[in-house]
Amino acid sequence: LVMVAEGQQIQYIPLQLTFPVRSASIVDPYIAICTQNGRLLMYELTNQPHVSLKEIDISKRLRHETSPITSLSIYRDMSGIIRFCSATNMSQQQQATGANMHIPEQEDFDDVDDLLLYGDSKKSKKETVSKRRIVGMKLTEQNTHFDTDVIDPNTIVPSHWIAIARENGNMYIYSIPELHLVYMVKKISHLPDIATDQPYVDDEPVTGEGIDAMSGTMTDTFAVKPEEVIMELLLVGMGMNQGRPLLFLLVDDTVSAYEMFTYNNGIQGHLAIRFKRLPYTTVTRSCRFQGTDGRAAVESVRDAVRHKTVLHFFERIGNVLNGVFICSSYPCIFFLESGVPRLHPVNLDGPILSFTTFNNAVCPNGFIYLTERDRFMRVAKLPSDMILDASYPVKRINVGATVHSVVYLLHSNTYAVLTSEKRKVTKMCVLINDDKTFEEHEKPDTFVYPEMDQYKLQHVEILFEEFEVVTCCEEVVLRSEGTVSGVQNYLAVGTACNYGEEVLVRGRIIISEIIEVVPEPGQPTSKHRIKTLYDKEQKGPVTSLCSCNGYLLTGMGQKEACDFTANIAIFNYLPETLESLGGEKLTLRAEINIGTVVNSFIRVKGHISSGFVENELFSLERQSVLFASLDGSFGYLRPLTEKVFRRLHMLQQLMSSMVLQPAGLNAKGARAARPQRPNHYLVSFLL
Repeated sequence: LVMVAEGQQIQYIPLQLTFPVRSASIVDPYIAICTQNGRLLMYELTNQPHVSLKEIDISKRLRHETSPITSLSIYRDMSGIIRFCSATNMSQQQQATGANMHIPEQEDFDDVDDLLLYGDSKKSKKETVSKRRIVGMKLTEQNTHFDTDVIDPNTIVPSHWIAIARENGNMYIYSIPELHLVYMVKKISHLPDIATDQPYVDDEPVTGEGIDAMSGTMTDTFAVKPEEVIMELLLVGMGMNQGRPLLFLLVDDTVSAYEMFTYNNGIQGHLAIRFKRLPYTTVTRSCRFQGTDGRAAVESVRDAVRHKTVLHFFERIGNVLNGVFICSSYPCIFFLESGVPRLHPVNLDGPILSFTTFNNAVCPNGFIYLTERDRFMRVAKLPSDMILDASYPVKRINVGATVHSVVYLLHSNTYAVLTSEKRKVTKMCVLINDDKTFEEHEKPDTFVYPEMDQYKLQHVEILFEEFEVVTCCEEVVLRSEGTVSGVQNYLAVGTACNYGEEVLVRGRIIISEIIEVVPEPGQPTSKHRIKTLYDKEQKGPVTSLCSCNGYLLTGMGQKEACDFTANIAIFNYLPETLESLGGEKLTLRAEINIGTVVNSFIRVKGHISSGFVENELFSLERQSVLFASLDGSFGYLRPLTEKVFRRLHMLQQLMSSMVLQPAGLNAKGARAARPQRPNHYLVSFLL
C-alpha cells in the first residue's frame, strides 16, 4: 500500500498477504481492502504527528466471521437519512399501522432530542456500547424561522459506515471507526423487493442448527451456489448534495439497484432504514445464460484469476453531477438528477474493461475508459448539448418551424426534414363550372384571419401549394434499371389538397432522387440536391406510403392513419394464396390490442450484440418496426424464431395462471383485438 502526494511517496505499507487484493474502497479518510480469501483490512488517514495511514484494529469486532467477505463499500452519509431507531417514533408508527411489535417497557424520555438524534440512551445489560452522534443540526437564523422538512446540507454532520457482503448472501453495515453492527439483511443475494433489518436477538446468534455454540458465530452448513454470491457491493449517495443513498449489487452477472428510505423498526441500537428495489437492472456477462449443457457458468466468480471491477462511482462528468458507470459487455451509465433514476447504455465501442474520471483544460469533466475489443484507451466526454435526464437522451435543434417528419436517407447520409409555418389565409376556394377559383377577401385590421400550415422541405426545391397538406414523407426502395442491384432508394412524398367542402379532395405523389453536385463556395453541405422524377395528381388524398418488393404502396382516401380501436395488425403480401385474389389484397396474419392509438411507424434494421444472439446472420436480415402513440409512449415489433416464440408463449401461459394480475386483469382478453364498430353505433351512443 503506497501513499503518494504531488509525485512523492509519503508512506509505504507492506501488506504481507498470502492472497491477492480483490477490491478496495476509499472514502476520505478511510480505506478498506478485501482479499481474495475474504480478509478485511482497514486504514485511517491521520494528521498526528504527521500525515500517515493508521491501521484500524478489527480483530474480534466483526460478527459471523466464518463466512468470508466477498465485497465491501465505505459510505459517507450526507443525506441525513441514516438515524438510529427511536422507541418514540416506533410507538407512533405502531398506533398508526396496528403492528404487533415488542417495545421495551422502561424508556427514558427526559431528552427527546437526544433520543431522536442518538437513539436509546439505555445501556445494555451485557456491556455498555457508546452511541455516537450521526446527524447534527446546527441552529442558524435561517432554519429557526422556517418550519420545513427539507434538510439543509450545511447543517449535516457527515457520518461514515461500511457495508460488507459475505459469501452466505447476507449484508452487514458497521459504524466506522467503532465497527458496531448496526444493520443486517439476510439473503439479500436473493434480491427481495424490500430489504429490511433482520438481526439476531441482542445482535448475537442463537445456538442451534448452523450455529457454533463455542464461538457464537454462524457457520455455513450448505454450499453456496455461485449465482447467489454477491460479487460487488456499492453504497453511495446520489443526486443533489448526494441526498439519496443507493445500493448496487452484482449477483449472478446482473446488477440490481436499491434505494434507502427511513423506516423505524424499533430495534434499539440499529439503523432506522430499509431498502426498496428499483426497476433497473443490467446484465454484465458476455455469453448467454443458457449453454449447450444447461445453465452456463457464472462469469464473475470470487476465485477468478483477476477480478474486473464493474461498479465505478464518479462525480461530475459533463452535466451529470454524480452517478455509477457499469463496466461490462453491455456498459451503461446510471445517474439521478431531477429525482428520476436514469439508466442509459454506452455501447459505442462494445465491452468496456475499466473506467475513471478525467479532467483537464483540453477535456473538461471527461472520462477515460479501456475497450475490450481493440484494447484501446480512449479519452471522451459527454456532449454538452444532449439532455441526458430523460427516458432517452435528447438533443434539441432549433429550426424555427414546426417539424412534422424527419427521414434518414441512407445512400446520401442526409436527413429530409419536413416543416411548416403558420400563415394567415385571406383566400377562399369556390367551384364555378367545375373549375376552382380563389376569391381574395379584404378585412379591416381588427379582423382575425384564420391560419393554415404552409409546408416546406428544408433546403430543397419542392414547392407545395397554399392549401396542400403533406401527409407522409418516406424513403422507399423501388425497382430501377439504372443500378446493378436492380433497386434504388428514393424520397417519396404524399400530399392532400383540402380546398373546402365544395371541392373534391385530391392529392399528389412526388418521387425524388438525391444527387450530388458541386457545392457552393463556403457551403460544403450544399453538395446534395433533389431531382424530381415523378410528380402527379392522384384521385384521392394520399395518407401513407411505403415500399414492398420494389413496388410503391399507397394509402388513399378519407382514412385514419391507424386503428382507432388501438389494434395493431400484421399483413403479408402473398399473391399465390386464394384469399389475396392474386395479390390485390393483403393477408392478415396477426392482430393485437395495445391499449393506445398508434399514429406513426418507422422500420429499422435489426440490432445484434455478440453474446445473446443465436444466429447473427438471421438477426441481420430481420427488421424491427418502431411505433409511437398519441399518449406519448412508443414500442417496437420484431419477428422471432419459432423456438424463441414457443418458449415465450409457454412462459406467458405460466405467468398468466401463476402470477397475480393487477385489478383482476384478464391477461389474454386484454390483448385480444377489438372489433371494428360501425359508425352508426357511435352516433346512436352520442345521441
